[in-house]
Amino acid sequence: RQFTVQSETSNYVLAVDGYSGNAGNGFLEGALELFGENRTMTIHNGMMFSTYDRDNDNWTPGDPSKQCAREDGGGWWYNRCHSANPNGRYYMGGAYTSHMAKHGTDDGMVWMNW
Repeated sequence: RQFTVQSETSNYVLAVDGYSGNAGNGFLEGALELFGENRTMTIHNGMMFSTYDRDNDNWTPGDPSKQCAREDGGGWWYNRCHSANPNGRYYMGGAYTSHMAKHGTDDGMVWMNW
């Protein structure tokens, strides 16, 4: 099993391998149920760490209006954007709607494969 984070010079690239458990592998499999064959854009393995002020995701690079960390609420190894986001907002009761979210998107804590 592997969970490693590279150095700052590589923007903290995530490397994950050897998952076992019953929560679903959001790092390597992405969100198959929600995105079908396009699930690759939600896989976190191999991604650089992104924050609101250091945009390293794959969602329209260079466009400041399209940043996963700003829209989804926290730093994470976003791709375009996520299948897991434990750093999102906490909503009492666990459920929330898009009108509750700051940007109208899923900015809460997420682990889609569970």
